[in-house]
Amino acid sequence: MNRRRALLPLAALALIILASCGSSGILGGNDNTDSRTIHGTVDSVDLNSNSIILMNTSGYNSSLTTGGTNGSTVRVYFDPNVPVTYQGQNYRPQDLERGDEVDVRVTQSGSRLVADSMIVTYNANPNNNGGVYASSSITGTVRYVDTRNRTIEVDRGYGSNVIVDYDSSTSVMFNGRSYLPGDLEPGDQVTISTRNATSGRQIAQNIDVTRSMNSSSGSQYATIRGTVRSIDTYNHTIQLESASYISGFLPGNRSSVIVLQYDPSAQINVNGSLQPVSGLERGDVIEVQARDLGNSKWLASSFTLVQNVRR
Repeated sequence: MNRRRALLPLAALALIILASCGSSGILGGNDNTDSRTIHGTVDSVDLNSNSIILMNTSGYNSSLTTGGTNGSTVRVYFDPNVPVTYQGQNYRPQDLERGDEVDVRVTQSGSRLVADSMIVTYNANPNNNGGVYASSSITGTVRYVDTRNRTIEVDRGYGSNVIVDYDSSTSVMFNGRSYLPGDLEPGDQVTISTRNATSGRQIAQNIDVTRSMNSSSGSQYATIRGTVRSIDTYNHTIQLESASYISGFLPGNRSSVIVLQYDPSAQINVNGSLQPVSGLERGDVIEVQARDLGNSKWLASSFTLVQNVRR
């Protein structure tokens, strides 16, 4: 009997050892997370999809990397709050400029590479007002493009126009494709990330076209400004009062109170930083680019905070 008792614990111990060897749990299992660092040169930053295109990449070899004329390129997605550091200071992904070289710590999530952190190793514009980034955001409708002087005039609404310079590094994105600033036309609705030049003028860094005048979709869009009356985060709707139609398609039966539908993942531009739309409060003044659904209902495509009720 004593011998049999001794065998039972040994058998149980063997089963435990075998089970632990085949386990895929947290404490000793097979972790499929593949985290590594990619080095590359910034080609463009797409704020619509929260992603960055890197060219001349090294340190990562996967099916997500495609060959290009300038070497391998890869798209890396990021959270707007992912840390970007340069010389010990913190910046934002949208502050990156074409030509900057970065080390990006990434993990693979399904078919995507997602940035965990970014370190700028080379600044493409060291003479930018004493710092690399110092950027802001402009939203409005293109009034005129001067390809000779490389300037774009933008109507921000309420008669407020601004002229923005552009250069050879300025990227223009629309529906996932890259264009030149000279391809812009009057009536195009854009969000421009700018940087400050030493002369005090603003230079366009990235231009995201939110609606093209030559779009064949036939959708009826407008830029609307109004005050938040209520927000329903369950049904993803916002009721605006004192709504005014700034530009774009203007319906004949305009109403000062409208209902906006928005995507659950929609974000609002707050001084150049993208934040969840759910953070809006009654009394906030916002500017929205939206498509008319009829009966004073609209489908919003982008949001910009104009005035914070708490300030």
